[in-house]
Amino acid sequence: MDERIKRLRSLGTGQYKPRTTPDTREIVKFLEGIANNSFASSLVQHYKTKGWLSEKQLEAARKMRFEHRLNEAKTANAENLDGVDVDNLKSGMYYEPESKTIWNIYDNSECRKRVQHSLNWGKVPYGLLKLKILVAEGNAYKMTKEEQVALGQKTGICVLCGRLLEDEKSIAEGVGPICKKKLENGHEDF
Repeated sequence: MDERIKRLRSLGTGQYKPRTTPDTREIVKFLEGIANNSFASSLVQHYKTKGWLSEKQLEAARKMRFEHRLNEAKTANAENLDGVDVDNLKSGMYYEPESKTIWNIYDNSECRKRVQHSLNWGKVPYGLLKLKILVAEGNAYKMTKEEQVALGQKTGICVLCGRLLEDEKSIAEGVGPICKKKLENGHEDF
């Protein structure tokens, strides 16, 4: 038993229950809809018995939900994927036009994103799974080098590293001098 729970019970409260959020209830509802999955069934049973799920259980269930959504998106849009292997997205820049968000896959597994006019990259929990879903749904696509440069020219921000372009030449080229060399050499991991 968790030491924190033991301590609270020893204080005589006896009323301690981990907090159940709307997200927890939504996840349990999703898990109830999964057929023939013993892990999902065990999580639902635990929730019904105890009234809560641990943080590790919630994380596993969230990942399961994203993977399920990805499979649904791939199935629904299989004819529109034009040969894109959603399961093996390559490193590089992807663009989500609706939210004007740039996604960056680097090291073939890590994923970060930023809004096109922002200087700040942020890591995204389950980012690669989320991007795969967007690509499978047709809501994001891999940017060409030309598109990356054009976006940098439009915003005045280097699309690759997210730094503000200050030099006139860099602004005209849409990319800073260091990233330009990387782009010319075909390097897409930034």
